[in-house]
Amino acid sequence: MMTRTSFFLVLTPLILSAFTHLFNPVGFPCLHADEGKYVRRALHVLAGLGPQDPSSRFDHGQKSTSSYDHPHFGQILLAGLFRIIGYPSSVDPSPTIQSIEMLYMVPRILMGIFAVVDTFLIYKIVERRYSTKTGAFIASTLFAVMPITWLMRRIYLDSLLMPFVLSSILFAIYLKRSNDVIISDKVNYNVGNLKNSGIKNAYEKNRNIILTLISGIFLGLAIYTKVPVITMIPLVGFLIYTNSKSFKTLGIWLIPVILVPLLWPAYALSVGQFDEWLDGVLWQATERSETGVTNPLRSLILCSASNVSPDLCPTGVFKSIRSVIMMDPVLVVIGLIGIVFAAIRRDYLILLWVVPFFIFSYLIQWTLYFHFILVLPVFCIASALLIVDISNKIMKKNEVYQKLLSFVIISAIGLFGLTSTVLIITTNAFFVQIAHVALAVQNIESNDHNDDTTIITAPEYSWIFKYIFNKTHALQTRDSSGIRTDKILLMVDRSYFSVISKDPLKIEQEDPKQVESLLNIYNSTHTIASLDYSDKTPENYPYTNVKNCPSENLQIKTNY
Repeated sequence: MMTRTSFFLVLTPLILSAFTHLFNPVGFPCLHADEGKYVRRALHVLAGLGPQDPSSRFDHGQKSTSSYDHPHFGQILLAGLFRIIGYPSSVDPSPTIQSIEMLYMVPRILMGIFAVVDTFLIYKIVERRYSTKTGAFIASTLFAVMPITWLMRRIYLDSLLMPFVLSSILFAIYLKRSNDVIISDKVNYNVGNLKNSGIKNAYEKNRNIILTLISGIFLGLAIYTKVPVITMIPLVGFLIYTNSKSFKTLGIWLIPVILVPLLWPAYALSVGQFDEWLDGVLWQATERSETGVTNPLRSLILCSASNVSPDLCPTGVFKSIRSVIMMDPVLVVIGLIGIVFAAIRRDYLILLWVVPFFIFSYLIQWTLYFHFILVLPVFCIASALLIVDISNKIMKKNEVYQKLLSFVIISAIGLFGLTSTVLIITTNAFFVQIAHVALAVQNIESNDHNDDTTIITAPEYSWIFKYIFNKTHALQTRDSSGIRTDKILLMVDRSYFSVISKDPLKIEQEDPKQVESLLNIYNSTHTIASLDYSDKTPENYPYTNVKNCPSENLQIKTNY
């Protein structure tokens, strides 16, 4: 039965996490292109058009024209959640700024709820694996309050899949209890209770199979969301085997881990798009890093600049660590030290979580700062165990003082982290983007012939026009499928300037014809609205998490 102290230890991180991840969701952080892509794909599913959105071929540089870049479960999950809450009709969409804010707020709130669930799962993982409520409290508190966990606020696939990864790990850890019960009953039985012991063992074995399958299904769904989660297979597989001492159990676990993600290529095969699927997968795995962004020269020139957005620095994993350290030096440094100590004491949960991720990232050579979401929990866990170990060694003979010192340390770090997080989540980095799209929507809605207008916009906003206001001719910036109307509205922002840029070291390779078309449209239209907000946010930490939001030279141009 949970004591009052245990209840406090669980509840406190959850309250902190709810505040840091749900407060001001449309103020901070500013909108990322991937968020628009994933919401658009979810609305495509919600509209009954299937799990694969053909326009996804324009979600990336045009070295590959495949629409298959990530598996389907991310958009299926989001679409299911949208259906449950009645989104977007429940928001009662209109061209006002308040309505546009609500359209973005709802998915962001869902991400915040996911982060709160993640906080609870981290607590349970540490409590079960290491038998320490103090360590569990520290790990979950770090995840709740440290600045870098703002990444969980965005609508990333990495944020969506995290509860499934953590649940897979937790159910694998639960196997140990079942196996221990079976072993105990085999050793401690007599003739009088042999029958009851056999029934109990049969129950525990069935429970073992259920836990194994649930763990495998959760990890399979996570991989079906984003393929790089295969780096978690060694960790969860290790836990399954060591906790069950059975290769048969490991084999049962592997069945859903393998079969669930195979739904992705199976779908492509069923609709005659297997070649396109293969092209997309090979490009993501082996060719995307060759587009210029990950070469050492770009890393040296671009990512060494202190004022450069992490979005522009998808370098090799070790170079990307620099961006992450700038965002949260305290957690990253303590976490790295904790990982070193984990290696010394051979803590395989931490090592098998981190090492495959770094190896995979090094081989792929396409690592963005938000890819580190997958290892944020283990950084918190490693930090927590380090704090507990230090406290235990300082106060060797007094268990009360050991716990007290641990709480003093986490209180100091947590207060620093919470203060830093509050400073950034109370900013309003998003409002310029919302105002930009609201002005465009108002113009289209007030136009008497709005169905005869082609809207060219960034992927952050294209779904607003296509699925919320039902504009047939809404195209995102890279979409080269052709303009079929006389009237054109062009939203000029960071996405536009990125596509037309002729920088030889730019992130993505573009279609030259589309670049020429965009330039011609720009020159043949006139500006009807412009936004140019001067960002006065301080440049020092923790505001390094806020910089480089698109707030300058935003325009709306039309030819009518």
